[in-house]
Amino acid sequence: IPKKNSESEKPVTAQHMHVLWLPAVFNEHSTRVSGHFNWGEGEARQIQKRLEKGNTDTGNLKAEIFEQELRYAISLKDVKEKLCATLALTKAASDDTYWMNDNECPEDVAKNMKNLATLWRTVLLTQTDEELGIDAPAGLAATHGGSGGSREGLYAFLAMMAPEFKNASEYCKVTFNWKPSASSKKQKTST
Repeated sequence: IPKKNSESEKPVTAQHMHVLWLPAVFNEHSTRVSGHFNWGEGEARQIQKRLEKGNTDTGNLKAEIFEQELRYAISLKDVKEKLCATLALTKAASDDTYWMNDNECPEDVAKNMKNLATLWRTVLLTQTDEELGIDAPAGLAATHGGSGGSREGLYAFLAMMAPEFKNASEYCKVTFNWKPSASSKKQKTST
């Protein structure tokens, strides 16, 4: 993830990029959520065809799928799994935000986006790096300022998503308030 004020042509070094260490299970969540949200994988062919249309009906379906995936992420008991499912949903929702603009349920979309931000702010980002599974592999933490730099990478990613969601629709007013208050944060790394 590029650091703020870094040009994308810069070399991939700690000076210009953030690193984000993720549990291996993230790939499974990302593949499943992206496929379900974008193409209706796991749904009947009729639903998949409706998602291909790219109209208001598609926006309505994506809003419904978003809500289902959010409920799923919230229901997960394992914090690492919850992080991976939530990150996968956040990324899938931000990859193409037309659905937030073209739907018949802007209040529901705004409410669900608020719930997503609340999940980040009050549940996930109050955990330590070790609890989330984003701590650097043994031996690498020292090369990234002691913490592995992963939390900074996650924060940078979420900071890039906030304006994507805010500017997605003139009809759906979204404030992606994901950042926890200083008093609710645990230590960045466990001791």
